[in-house]
Amino acid sequence: MQQQNLKKVQPLLGRVLIQKLVPPKKTGTGILLPDSKVSSNIGKVLSVGSGKVLDNGSVAPISVKLGDYVLLPDYGGVKVPKTNDQEELYLYHADDLLAVIEGDFNNKV
Repeated sequence: MQQQNLKKVQPLLGRVLIQKLVPPKKTGTGILLPDSKVSSNIGKVLSVGSGKVLDNGSVAPISVKLGDYVLLPDYGGVKVPKTNDQEELYLYHADDLLAVIEGDFNNKV
């Protein structure tokens, strides 16, 4: 299969580009944690679309913004093809996001 050369992904309409947080591999004291088959349900918003088009033709803005941390559903999202050095990214419909969350996530993404 041919290697894709993605430079930028801009979500369309009511979609949001998310980078999922990577679960830690070891604790702060250095204890290795077993690999978990469960992925993180927390992600960082990297980009948002222009908004959802309503039945009357108007556009409803998306309620999350760049840099927000969000709670993701267990299933869903579309995996974006990645380049060699890029983290795995996902596209979600803004309606599928469960909550905006606050916390200290800077060391996890």
